[in-house]
Amino acid sequence: MISRALLGGEFCPSAGRETFFEVLVATEPLGLDNPATSVSSLSKPLVPGLPAEFAQGVITGLSDSPEQPILPAGTLRVDRAGYDEFNSSSEAFRLAGGLLRVVLTAVINGQDVETAARMAIRAW
Repeated sequence: MISRALLGGEFCPSAGRETFFEVLVATEPLGLDNPATSVSSLSKPLVPGLPAEFAQGVITGLSDSPEQPILPAGTLRVDRAGYDEFNSSSEAFRLAGGLLRVVLTAVINGQDVETAARMAIRAW
């Protein structure tokens, strides 16, 4: 079974010295009554939003890996997400958070995004 997680966000640089992470979670109850409407070309649609139980996985993925590239000072706000009611997990969102950081760092540094993402995925 393949775990599924989808994340998106925005990085806002600042003049300070620290990098901050904001992870927005769904404010209304999520569950089997919510339709899966986030289209995926890889599999069935995902349910929009980030359940609170997966938020810590995202934060861990964004912040805890010393081998990941360093983001400059600013705030990374994760405000878009999609999950599968049966095939998502905190671990899947940890990996997605780490991958988001790799991709944003590549964009900021003018590097090839696909190459950076493929290297990160191979390291899993």
